[in-house]
Amino acid sequence: MIKRNLTVILLLILPVVMMAQKELITLKNSLIRVPDQKFYIRSVIDGRVDVSDIGFVHQGSFNKKLRVDLKDGVEPALQSFYTYALKADTTLIPIAMRVVFFQVSERTDGPSEIGKAELKVEFYRRND
Repeated sequence: MIKRNLTVILLLILPVVMMAQKELITLKNSLIRVPDQKFYIRSVIDGRVDVSDIGFVHQGSFNKKLRVDLKDGVEPALQSFYTYALKADTTLIPIAMRVVFFQVSERTDGPSEIGKAELKVEFYRRND
C-alpha cells in the first residue's frame, strides 16, 4: 500500500519538477549610442503581470521546451545592462523604466531554430 501511494505521489510531482527547470540567460554588456543623450536609466521596475519567467526555448535533439529567465531576475539584469549600455551619468535626467511585457520564444523550422524576443517598456520622469 505504501509503495503504491509513493508511486502515485511521484507521478503527480514529477511533471511539476520537470517543468520547474529553467534556462538562465545572461545579458552581454554592449554600448548603446544615443546622440545628444540627456538621460540615464535610474531604475528598472518589473511591472509584468506574470513574473515567473520570460518565455521558453527548445533544447536538445527532441526540442524539449524549457522556460527561460534572465540571470538574477528581470530588474537587476536590465538595470545592470542599461547602466553599462547608456553610461549612467548622474548629471543627466534620471529616468525610471517600467517593463510592461517581456517574452522570449523559439520555434523550430527543420534543422534550424528561430528565436524571438519582445520587450515593451514605459519611461517615467519625476517632475520635481
